[in-house]
Amino acid sequence: MSLPTAPSDDSVSLAQIWAALNTDLQACVIQLLARLAFNLLTAQTESSIHKEAFDAITSDQSQNPS
Repeated sequence: MSLPTAPSDDSVSLAQIWAALNTDLQACVIQLLARLAFNLLTAQTESSIHKEAFDAITSDQSQNPS
């Protein structure tokens, strides 16, 4: 997937930017991306668990009306 870029004579590729970062900054970027990915997966998992629990409660209530 490529991102659209504004036309420019002095455009710089992402590879050039990455190569220009020192190793400490590269490590910080990698840690940040890993944390973001973890948080996204955790949020999706929690959402699925809550949805399944809600569906189970709803299903149980419809089968056993009080």
